[in-house]
Amino acid sequence: MRAPRLDEVLPLFQEGDLPGVQLDVQEAAEWVAEQYGPMQQWCMVQHWVIASVTDLDQPHLYANCVLHDSAGRFAPGSWVRSSPAVEEPKLGVFRTRSTVYILHGRGAAAEVSLEALLAMH
Repeated sequence: MRAPRLDEVLPLFQEGDLPGVQLDVQEAAEWVAEQYGPMQQWCMVQHWVIASVTDLDQPHLYANCVLHDSAGRFAPGSWVRSSPAVEEPKLGVFRTRSTVYILHGRGAAAEVSLEALLAMH
């Protein structure tokens, strides 16, 4: 079975069936500090897809809209594509080596090719 093309994945932003969280920025900051420590970098995103990449072990995250980035790396409204997850994604949380992503609102999961993941922006 082939992995979907990018144009087949993008509609998932409107049709997402995975729940995220409904926290505001202050609530997210407090939660991340409590769970991971006050120095942990975090980024709140919406319109997100957890992308399981064909032939790679760990999923990646793509989000079409950054709401807040604690380290100021990504401007509000910009997109982000993460490095691989370091643990199984949990309800509303996707964690990489350097960043905890807070998944705001509903999102989706999809199996995609590496080519499709790299084309997302």
